[in-house]
Amino acid sequence: MGSCQKNCIYWLHTHDDTGTIHIESPVEQTFTLGQFLKIWEAFDNSPVIQDITNNILNVTNVVDANGKQIDGITDYRDIELKDNATISINFSR
Repeated sequence: MGSCQKNCIYWLHTHDDTGTIHIESPVEQTFTLGQFLKIWEAFDNSPVIQDITNNILNVTNVVDANGKQIDGITDYRDIELKDNATISINFSR
């Protein structure tokens, strides 16, 4: 991420505390939850955020907007960010 951190506008960002991730990229490409988490970690380096970003958690399930478990995901950081998707990750430390 370089030295820019707090003085940049990132392609993946939030505008408020609703949890909505906005993607404003000049190129069309796939972004993942892990990419967003790395940016988040630059602004909040608390132990919990570091554990989430580095996947040092006991993840019990990952569900989508319809409440269905997402199968085949061994690392929640690989989840693709899609329009209007809701991702819920239940975990313990």
